[in-house]
Amino acid sequence: MKEARRSPRDTDNADDVAEKNRKRKMDWAVDQHLKHMDDPYNIAQHVEATLKKGRFDEALLLVQRSSKDKQVAVAWNHLIEYKVRDKSVNAAIKLFNDMKKRGQQPNDRTYTILLTGCAKSLDPKAAVPKAVAIYNSLLKENSAVRANSFHLNAVLQVCGRAGDVDAMFSIAETADARAGRKTTAYTYTTIINALRFEAENPEKQRSQSLQEILDTMAQMVKRCKAIWEEVMRNWRKGTLELDEDLVCAMARVLLLGDKKDQANIIPLLEETMSVRDLACKNPAKDHALRMNEGMKGIAAAVGTAGSAQQKAVPSTKPRINYAIPRSNTLSLVLTTLLQNRQAKLAVQYWNLFVYYYGLEPDSDNWNQLLRIYERNGSSRDAAKVVQKLPDEMLVPIMYRRALSACVNDKMNQKAFENATAVLERMTAHVAASKGTTPLDVRALHIYLKVGLSSNFQFRQVAKSGEVEEARRAYGEQLAAAVNNIWAPFTSAKDAMLKKKPKAGGKPSSKTSQMHGFAVKELIEIARNMISAVDKIVNENRLADEEAVEALKQKRNKLNRFVVEFTDPNQQKEEDLVVTKNTPMKDGEGVM
Repeated sequence: MKEARRSPRDTDNADDVAEKNRKRKMDWAVDQHLKHMDDPYNIAQHVEATLKKGRFDEALLLVQRSSKDKQVAVAWNHLIEYKVRDKSVNAAIKLFNDMKKRGQQPNDRTYTILLTGCAKSLDPKAAVPKAVAIYNSLLKENSAVRANSFHLNAVLQVCGRAGDVDAMFSIAETADARAGRKTTAYTYTTIINALRFEAENPEKQRSQSLQEILDTMAQMVKRCKAIWEEVMRNWRKGTLELDEDLVCAMARVLLLGDKKDQANIIPLLEETMSVRDLACKNPAKDHALRMNEGMKGIAAAVGTAGSAQQKAVPSTKPRINYAIPRSNTLSLVLTTLLQNRQAKLAVQYWNLFVYYYGLEPDSDNWNQLLRIYERNGSSRDAAKVVQKLPDEMLVPIMYRRALSACVNDKMNQKAFENATAVLERMTAHVAASKGTTPLDVRALHIYLKVGLSSNFQFRQVAKSGEVEEARRAYGEQLAAAVNNIWAPFTSAKDAMLKKKPKAGGKPSSKTSQMHGFAVKELIEIARNMISAVDKIVNENRLADEEAVEALKQKRNKLNRFVVEFTDPNQQKEEDLVVTKNTPMKDGEGVM
């Protein structure tokens, strides 16, 4: 009752008292800490530890008081970085200004943190003028800190993310090796990627005609080629070290060009990475030298980390180190060759990278390999890939690709067997995940399609005169297909029914949409299973009467499921039953 009598003013007063007590305790704690800390290093260490506990206000107060008689730039850096990590760029800049007002001298690290924060801003366009202003202040003659390559690259990243190409090139012109602002591989990578992303901007493409889009792409490729000429000049002089990111950035630009540009991708990799051109019929004179033993195991030697150092591969030209090919390069090569319908050559490159260079493929690489097997119709190879990969690397699209490879390999009498191996791997994966990995119903569709379409061997048997034997064998395959997906189909159906929106509830539009899509998928596969059973029964394709009877029972269950979710009368009856069994809330019902 006492609490009920409290007025809003009493509550506000209580809050004020609590806040004053909190500040008093914080002041006391800061005073106690400063009594035992006099060294800027110890202060910075304490601030870092305090921030890790989430006590920002306490850390800020300690730094502000320490700033009265000490230079504690490192401690200020910890505060600014804390706000940057919290995506609060404006708050970080406010701290930076407060730091300068208190007579503290920012260092290289201060500006690096700020500019990196601008590059990660949630509002890239708003971050551009702030980052440019900070960077330009470093270019002034009276600046205590001089802009370096890290600062240059960070501002370029800000401009690139915002799609501000003009600002980006304006900043790029300030590069000066003699002043400590040397262009690096990262500099060129940022510029090339920004140009490509801007040309591929979907918002701009919506308002452009097809010809305008093609012209934009052509202009972008031309600009990047001009930049690449500068890259090659510096690399050949030994003043620039290439890395995989830069080479792949340029190669992906060429991938958007015409046939001639795309044909230059593999030669580009050969020139800059010493990646062998497996399609080259007339190799250059130094080809044998560049394919020497120095490339063997090169990807494994440096590991997969992006910070790994370059490994010197002997070259006929002085002072040149090749970039190291890793998973990004393999991804690029596979994409290029698949786009140009050179699937067999793509498999050769896979073997070169994995078995000669010692590369450990990532999930994306494996997915692309499955795309190649899908295109080639290599069902056995696709099944082997799915079976050897660990669960954490497998995603639903991989199972679909492997099963699609079986569909495209329908003249192979082992195609259905390979598809069954893929299905078993998928169901085992789902079972092992204990509900964290949902079953992919679309994969069941494709598996059933394999069972229906892989009939070449049966037609050949029929042509030899053994028509009845062929009919029976095909019927057994259809029955196996239905029986094999019965358990996973039932599990998916039960899971869907558990998630069905309750009567009287108000599910979100997204939830309703997802539920509707799941129902549609299950109805479609149920109808296909019914069709397969009808084909078996009506054409008398099975001799085993018990097996036929079991299939008929499954057909009846499938049909009831389809009718339940497609027949309006059934749905009305269900709604009526739910309404009758649901007690009315107060105020509901007819007057």
